Amino acid sequence: MSKNQVFSLSDFKEFTLKSVNRLKELDDRDEAVSYCEARIKELLKSDHSHILYYDKQQKHYTVPRLQKSQKLCPEISSVFTEVISKKQPLLLTELENSLLYQEQCDNLLQEEIGALVLVPAMIDKSSPNPPDMLVWCASTKQNSHSFSQKSVLYLMKYLEAIKPMLLTFEHEEEIDYHEVSLKECIDNNEQLEYKIRRNEQYFHSIIHDIRTPMNALMGFLQLITENEKDETRLEYLDMAQKSGDQMIRLISDALDMAKIESGNLALDKKYFHPLDEFKDTVKIFYETARKRDIILSAYIDPSLPKQIKSDAYRIKQVLSNLLSNAIKFTPEQGNILVEILYDEKQDTVTFSVQDSGIGISEEEQKNIFLPYRQETKSTESKYGGTGLGLSISQQITVLLGGKLSVESRIGEGSRFYFTIPANTPEESQPSLDIARLHENDMVLYKWSKQNDLRRKVLKRYLKSFRQKVTSTKNKATIEAYLDDKSSCDILVVRGRYLNEEDHSLIQKLLDETDITVWYVEDTFEEGIHRLSGNVHKVTLPILGQELFHVLTEGKAKSLQEKSERTESLLFSGKRVLVVDDNRINLKFMKEVLGRFGLECALYDDPVKALEAMNKEQFDMVFMDENMPKMQGSDAIKQIREMEREKGLSPSALISLSGDTEHEEKILHSGADKVLTKPVQLNVLTEVFKEYLKAS
Repeated sequence: MSKNQVFSLSDFKEFTLKSVNRLKELDDRDEAVSYCEARIKELLKSDHSHILYYDKQQKHYTVPRLQKSQKLCPEISSVFTEVISKKQPLLLTELENSLLYQEQCDNLLQEEIGALVLVPAMIDKSSPNPPDMLVWCASTKQNSHSFSQKSVLYLMKYLEAIKPMLLTFEHEEEIDYHEVSLKECIDNNEQLEYKIRRNEQYFHSIIHDIRTPMNALMGFLQLITENEKDETRLEYLDMAQKSGDQMIRLISDALDMAKIESGNLALDKKYFHPLDEFKDTVKIFYETARKRDIILSAYIDPSLPKQIKSDAYRIKQVLSNLLSNAIKFTPEQGNILVEILYDEKQDTVTFSVQDSGIGISEEEQKNIFLPYRQETKSTESKYGGTGLGLSISQQITVLLGGKLSVESRIGEGSRFYFTIPANTPEESQPSLDIARLHENDMVLYKWSKQNDLRRKVLKRYLKSFRQKVTSTKNKATIEAYLDDKSSCDILVVRGRYLNEEDHSLIQKLLDETDITVWYVEDTFEEGIHRLSGNVHKVTLPILGQELFHVLTEGKAKSLQEKSERTESLLFSGKRVLVVDDNRINLKFMKEVLGRFGLECALYDDPVKALEAMNKEQFDMVFMDENMPKMQGSDAIKQIREMEREKGLSPSALISLSGDTEHEEKILHSGADKVLTKPVQLNVLTEVFKEYLKAS
C-alpha cells in the first residue's frame, strides 16, 4: 500500500479483526497500549500516536508509554479542552492557522508537528464525566501525508472495536464484551456502509433534480423583481425568494451533514472582500426579522481589511445558521445584534450573534453542538428545524481554524460567536479609508428611546468615523435649531417617527441653510419623497459601508446605478453557448444573456452542442454537469481537445453543477470555473466581467 493510499473496507475489516485477536492474547496494559499505538500509526500513516487514560482521582489523563500525565486546563481554550467538553473528535490540518491549538497544552512531544487528530472514547456515552480514553495522533511538517476526515472516521471505528479490551485494564470488573459478535458487527457494518453509499448516490441525484428547477425558479423571481414597481407585489416576490432561499439552505444542510459524515467536506480558501460578502447576509436576515417584528442590527467593523483569506461561502453558512436560530428563538419586538470585529494584532475576525430570546440552560449548552440536538422536545415541536445547523457550524468553524462558542442564560437570550484567522496579506489596507472623512457636527433627531439598539449601532459607526454626534431629547422639536443655523452640519432623522410639523420644519431648514439630512427608513418606505434638497436615504439595517458612502460621495449612488445600467453594453457582440437538459433553465439564461447584449445559442443536448462548437467559435460556454446523454465534464474535456487540435483560442468554460461534490473532477476536465445552482444574477455578472473582455 502506498504512503497516501487510504484503507479499503476489506483491508480495514481484516486490520481490525487482527488487532482484536491480538489484544485477547495480551494481559499487560503497557504491552497492549504499545501494540495499539503502533497499529493506529499504521492505520493513519501518522508519525506519532498515543493513548491517554483518564484518572478519576487525580483529574488528569495519563500517557502510559510516555510515562507522563496531561493536566486538564478548562480555563485555556485548546484542542484537548474542546474534545473533552464536547466529546467529539477534532482534526486540525493547519496548526499554524488554528486558533484552537495551544502548543503547551496540545503537543505531547517536543517535536514540531503539522497536523493533529484527537478522538475520545467512552464506556457510557451519556456519562457527564470526561472521556475514559483519548487517542492523540500527529504528523510532522515533513510528512507528505496529511490526515483527512476519512482518517478520523476510520480511527473512530477502530477505536470502537478495541476500546472494550483497552479499558478493561482500568476497571476492576471486566467490561461486558461479546467477542462472538465482533465479526458479525463488522460484516453487518460493511453491508450497511454499502447501502449508505448507494443511498448517498441516490441522494445526490435527487439534490440535482431539485436544484435544477430551483435555479430557474429563483432566477425568474429575480428578473421579475427587477422590473416590478408595485410595493405589494414586491413584498410577495420577496417572500417567495426568501422561501426559496430557505429551501436551498435546508437542502444544503442535509448535503453538508452527509459530506461531513463521509469525510468529503472540503474548503475553498481564497482572498475575498469581507465587507461585500457579509453585508448581503445581514440584509437577507434583516428582512426575515423585520417581518417577525424583531429588530436586527449589525456592526461590521470598518477596520476590516480589504482582503482576508478563507472560505467565504462556509463563513456565511455558519453566520446564516446562527442568524436563523436567533430569529427562530427571539420573540416579537425582541433584539438581535450581529457583530463582525477585526483584531489587527491577532489578525483574526470574530463573528457574534446575540439575541434577546428564550436562552439555553447551562446543562444543555454542553450538548448544543451535537447533531440532531435541540434543547428540549417542546423546543423542537414549537420552533421546528433539523437540529443540524449548530453541529455543522461547529465542525466547519474548526476546519476554518477557529472555534464556535455560546454564552446564554435562561430568559435572557444567547450569544453565539466564532473567531477565525483572517490570513490578511501584508499589503492589504482597511476596507474603508476613514482618513478621507471630514468631521461633521451631527444631530440625531427623534430616535425613539435612548437604549434603542439601532441608535446605539448608528452612534457606534459615527464614532468610528470620527464624527461629532449629539442627540435631541425624546420630546424636543427641531425649532431650537432654526435659531442657530450653524449648530448642525448633518441632521439624522428616523422617518417613521416624524410628524407633519417635523417634515415642514426640516424642509424649511433645507431651504434656508446648507444642512444635509439623512432620512433613515426601510427599503420599501418612501417618506423621503416628502422632502426635497440635500436629502439622502439611509436604508435599514444601518451598515457602515453605506454611511461611509454617503459621507464621502453624497449623491454618487445614482451615478453608480447609471454606470451599472450601462455596463450591460460592454459585452455586446460576444457569443455564448448554453448547454442544459432543462429547457426552463435555457429560457432563463437567454433572458439574462440578452440583458447584457450577449448573443447566445441554446442546446438541451450536449452531443448537438459539440457539433455546433465544431463549426463555429464561442467566447463562453455554460455547461450543465448532470445530463442524460453525456456528463458536462466529459463534454468540456472534448471541447478542450477540439480547441487544441484546431489551434483555436480557448473559450471560457463555466460548469453549472448541482453541488460542489465533483468540483475537482470538473475543473480537472478543463473547466475555468464551477458555479453551484441556483446561480444568482450578481454571480453571473462577475463571471462576465472576469472572462469576457469588452470589444
